[in-house]
Amino acid sequence: MIDYVFLYLVNCVGYLSKVLYDFRVGESSTELCPDIGSSKRKWLVIIGRKHYFEAVKDYPVGSRRDLKRILKNEPWRYPFAGTLLLRLERLSPQSHRVTSWVVKQSVVDRLTPHPWFLVPESVCVGTPERGAAISLERLGSQLFVSRSPNGLVSIEGDEGLFRQYLSSNGLGKSVENVEIECLSQTVSLDKLIIGAAKAVRNAPLDFYTGPMIADLESVPVKRSFNLAAFALLIYLGLSTIYIVVSGVVVDRSIQAVEATAEDVMQIRETIVSNRRSLTALKEVVARSEPISVGWDLYLDLKAMGVSFTAIKTTSIDMEFFCYFHDATTVLRYLNDDPRVLEASFSSGVRQDRDMEVFSVRVKLAAPNGITSRIGKETTDLVKSVGDVDSVVESRAGGGES
Repeated sequence: MIDYVFLYLVNCVGYLSKVLYDFRVGESSTELCPDIGSSKRKWLVIIGRKHYFEAVKDYPVGSRRDLKRILKNEPWRYPFAGTLLLRLERLSPQSHRVTSWVVKQSVVDRLTPHPWFLVPESVCVGTPERGAAISLERLGSQLFVSRSPNGLVSIEGDEGLFRQYLSSNGLGKSVENVEIECLSQTVSLDKLIIGAAKAVRNAPLDFYTGPMIADLESVPVKRSFNLAAFALLIYLGLSTIYIVVSGVVVDRSIQAVEATAEDVMQIRETIVSNRRSLTALKEVVARSEPISVGWDLYLDLKAMGVSFTAIKTTSIDMEFFCYFHDATTVLRYLNDDPRVLEASFSSGVRQDRDMEVFSVRVKLAAPNGITSRIGKETTDLVKSVGDVDSVVESRAGGGES
């Protein structure tokens, strides 16, 4: 498809030398063939060097608008009448360089129907580096192009004259030291096609000559209306296809990430629910302090072998009814524990065979950084769930982006 469009556009480009030529682009070569009664209209014509006059002049004018006004009112200073093409280039804030090409009027009149763009072939070479010279081969003749300090220089056929012209235009090199890059005919023709397209793309108004009034008058109104309607239909059709294709691509992209997004949302909701439950549990444990510390004491005493017949609790103290072989050991253990503010016997010690029956009232200390095993395990669990939630959110965010 791309090759077809390219070949179609190339068929709309012509090269004018003695006659009008078509570009024939093959797999390995590009050639010029005479345009003999071709029905394909040329919208862009590359003008051969022999058919136009080229000049460069610098103007000490900083304003582009003022320069255009000067050029419009300037008297005709070219050797023959024809179509004038101008290219303005800023040299400094106070000056511009104007390159002008005048295509002979007799040549322009031969082009029927009239093309919309006329491009001198020296423009197609582009802008060589200062001091670089290029030789184009086409139709058995050479075109020499370079850029001197004074602007664009192009001469057809005479290499010696070209070298002398460069030397006299302030290039700073002797005639023998000017190196010329010689291009083959295929490369030269390819360069003409690509260069003309770039010139029209970069500055279309510089090379636009517009359709002749006679051409406009020769097109029937009905045909013009049909062409405009056809172009509109093509535009609407292409726009519709583009919108539909874009919608399909977006839908497929959404479906591809939809399943993953649903899994991530379910995991996130589960984690949020678990975090709420654990946070509530942590608050309950925090409100139960210091009683939760008292239950740690109960577990420690039980591990020592103490048996309990009853336990009484309040918000700040606990009373253990114990059965152990040495009541003094239990009391000493409790008084030495930092979780206990004060411990004392709440009843007398009664001997029961080899064991002692007694009760101990324990006043629990404020937490002050002392966390019960139950509270610590709950806090660690909440933190671990929070870490998992952060990982899932980061991964979900990366997938969504």
